[in-house]
Amino acid sequence: MYLLLKLVHIVSVIAFLGNITTGLYWHAHAARTRDPALIAHVVDGIIRSDRFFSLPGVFGIIVTGVATAMVGTCRSWARDGSRGHSCSSRSPA
Repeated sequence: MYLLLKLVHIVSVIAFLGNITTGLYWHAHAARTRDPALIAHVVDGIIRSDRFFSLPGVFGIIVTGVATAMVGTCRSWARDGSRGHSCSSRSPA
């Protein structure tokens, strides 16, 4: 379960950052033309792709990050609320 959550978390991060990078590239490319109609078209496409990739990516990052912490090495911390334990990046045994 831990590795599946971690995989979904990484895929969510890739979708989120990839969409932002692609949007910046296309906006810069359209801005060089100085054509208002083309810039408006590109911005409309960026907004649509944000709804399709970025928002689910943010949701996936948050949900799988918390779930991975609870399933993984933070399990005892999340269960009993003790402040003496810290989370490790190692996968559980």
